[in-house]
Amino acid sequence: MDNNALETFVEDELQYGLQAAVEAKILTDVNGTSGIQTQAYATSVLATPRKGLTKLEIAGSLVLHRLDWKDVELARASSKRCRAVELAP
Repeated sequence: MDNNALETFVEDELQYGLQAAVEAKILTDVNGTSGIQTQAYATSVLATPRKGLTKLEIAGSLVLHRLDWKDVELARASSKRCRAVELAP
């Protein structure tokens, strides 16, 4: 019974150590990559990703957090509804 518990403990510790090492390696590689750019908040939720997309066109890659993209989609939907109401007779 002790043997099984010890085996499970050692396996869990090895998996944890491996996951921690892989995560540390990924973070080191990403942080050490040259050419990473960020886009600070501009004048609006729509202008900020547009400026980031311009950087993308110049540099060649883009990463946008899904919560930020949600804000962009909601802002677009909101602006379309506002325009539709303004155009209504």
